[in-house]
Amino acid sequence: MILAIDTATKSLGIALQDGHQVLAETVWNGKGYHTVELAPEVGLILQRVGASLVDIDTVAVAIGPGSYTGLRIGLAFAKGLSLARGIIIRPISTFDILAQIQPKQNKPMFTAIVAGRGRIAGCWYRWERNAWKPEGTPINTTWEAVKDTVDEKVLVVGEIEEDGFQRLSTNNLIEIAPPALCVRRPSVLAGLAMKAKKSRKKVDSGTLIPVYLEPQDG
Repeated sequence: MILAIDTATKSLGIALQDGHQVLAETVWNGKGYHTVELAPEVGLILQRVGASLVDIDTVAVAIGPGSYTGLRIGLAFAKGLSLARGIIIRPISTFDILAQIQPKQNKPMFTAIVAGRGRIAGCWYRWERNAWKPEGTPINTTWEAVKDTVDEKVLVVGEIEEDGFQRLSTNNLIEIAPPALCVRRPSVLAGLAMKAKKSRKKVDSGTLIPVYLEPQDG
């Protein structure tokens, strides 16, 4: 059974998947109380499906980019399970979780999460070979900069707060995905981990660290 944990931002998510179906999934806005909420929520979701930590053989974790504290808490929890019970860790990009759920588009897609202090972290994707593929590396930027650089039709998905909506709406080339497709689904994280598990690529949990983006001026 796979336990998926996403604590990359204020939006937290947990899911359980047995390889054939999603057994349980929950997403909520934690308001920054990750440390207090994560372990009890994991215990609750296991209880709901009549499972325990003994049933978990893989833990999927959003590895970043994301908030410094949020990512550390999720990865520390995953490492604790790995060390205590020999559970495999599968780290997955925060942006890949967002991209995976999006339907095919003939235009580029920008995935985003809130980075704090008026900034966002994002990554561009294009549809290639029946899947969304990252184009370039993740960036630390602002909605104003994204709006000003878009000169073709694009799709924007992810954490878009009121200020972001207002700024993006001034560029008619930008399409904003509906709210249901802007949520990072932990069940999607579990599915990506399942694919990684089949590849049999080993991950050294001891050396695993979160992916952060360095703050940029401007």
